[in-house]
Amino acid sequence: MKFQTNLSMLENIYRFFGGMLIALLGGFLGHYVSSIFFILVPVAPILFITAILGWCPLYELMGINHATKKEH
Repeated sequence: MKFQTNLSMLENIYRFFGGMLIALLGGFLGHYVSSIFFILVPVAPILFITAILGWCPLYELMGINHATKKEH
């Protein structure tokens, strides 16, 4: 498996802020809202890591590449 950027810049931004939103909501509202936040909170680091690397292993397995040639 080649380690090559397969996320577009927009997807990186969405993943970064999505992970931030999930972590904040899970941290602040986890005691008051249903247990779904305890399921979603472990997803936040995964979103951060894939956003920083610009590489998604699931995209790699499915052969999806949204990165432009400039981003490679």
